[in-house]
Amino acid sequence: MEVYVREDAGVGDLVTTLTSLDQDEGKNADVTYAFISGDTAEFTLAPDTGIVRVNTELDYETQQEYSIRVQATDGKFFDEAELVIKLEDVNDHTPEFGNTEYPITIREDVKPGTPLVQITATDGDTGSDQAIRYKIVSPNTAENIPFSIDEIEAGSPSVPPWTGKKELSTISKFRRLTKADLLLTFK
Repeated sequence: MEVYVREDAGVGDLVTTLTSLDQDEGKNADVTYAFISGDTAEFTLAPDTGIVRVNTELDYETQQEYSIRVQATDGKFFDEAELVIKLEDVNDHTPEFGNTEYPITIREDVKPGTPLVQITATDGDTGSDQAIRYKIVSPNTAENIPFSIDEIEAGSPSVPPWTGKKELSTISKFRRLTKADLLLTFK
């Protein structure tokens, strides 16, 4: 049996309900369920109902699939099956910059379009959830600041996969700037 659960499922969330058929009647038809082996710490099983629930925080980036051997018994006879729980990835990690500051010195005669510094960030997610979009978000961006950053996502077809690196470039000539004028915030 194969089931899917989102990696952000909470502790106690329903994963699946195990079911079995017993030809007997009355007490002889009462079936109980148990985990026999496998990745059982992350999930709980209610023996009388067969309800499987999340028991701990799950993380797709750590483990994508859990395999558990389960047993159904009526006290005399039993059957076993493999329960495979596959996690569905969600975008649950925040990108993080490689440095908190990227100090640079810029000559005032630098030509527009000149790369100034490479900004680096990483994201703990996988696949398309790992793509990073860079943007200057300083309060002074409304003023015509002389910088640009390519906002194409790292990991998109035009950028090498998951590099997480972008260059801050000049877009116009400089006037003499004070240190406060050069404080930029990225996200």
